[in-house]
Amino acid sequence: MSDVAYAEIRRRIIAGDLQAGATYSEGDIAGRLGMSKAPVREALAALRRQGWLQALPRAGYLVSAVTVGGLRDLTAMLGWLFAEAAALAAKHADQVPHETAPLREYPEAPAGDVIAEDYEFHLRIARMSGNGELSAVLAGVLLKLQRYYFLDALSGVLPVPRKDVADLTDAIVRGDQDTARAEAARHAERIRGTALVAVLESAAVAEVNLATELPTAIGEDDLPVVPAEPLG
Repeated sequence: MSDVAYAEIRRRIIAGDLQAGATYSEGDIAGRLGMSKAPVREALAALRRQGWLQALPRAGYLVSAVTVGGLRDLTAMLGWLFAEAAALAAKHADQVPHETAPLREYPEAPAGDVIAEDYEFHLRIARMSGNGELSAVLAGVLLKLQRYYFLDALSGVLPVPRKDVADLTDAIVRGDQDTARAEAARHAERIRGTALVAVLESAAVAEVNLATELPTAIGEDDLPVVPAEPLG
């Protein structure tokens, strides 16, 4: 039962039903799920250890924030992990034909649930790597990235179009490790760049006063001396 509670709470965090930055009590969450407190307590403890929540003494659980810094860190991790997973997948491609067939078809396949399909695409490549630990860590990164996909500013922007990975899937199927690694890194950078541009162009950021939110790092004594121009 705690596994069911874990999956449902995580799903609600990803979709924003449990809002980032909001605090919820154990009883509140148990009521929302229609479950007893015991399995919910176990699930909340696991989610806290994985960084989805923060425990607040006598206050409940704070849903971790969705920040630009978090997006930067997650996409950086995706770049490192996915590039290695893709290279290993290319190395083992001829050993797992049941995985390479759907991988080959993915770029041109009609889209359904784009977020779920994007997750399965990346996870398939991770599985093909043959490294279970790498797959597990990459799965966690991908799930946390999904929180950003549900933001209004990024809805319809991410995931990136599946045709973007055509060269990557081709390299993996051909067993070209170097090209697979390079294409996977490029794909992760495309996600990073697309997301950051969308955030910067969003209405929520457009009116931010950068002078107060990004204070200058130099002091008054460090200001350049500008010669006064003659008045006449």
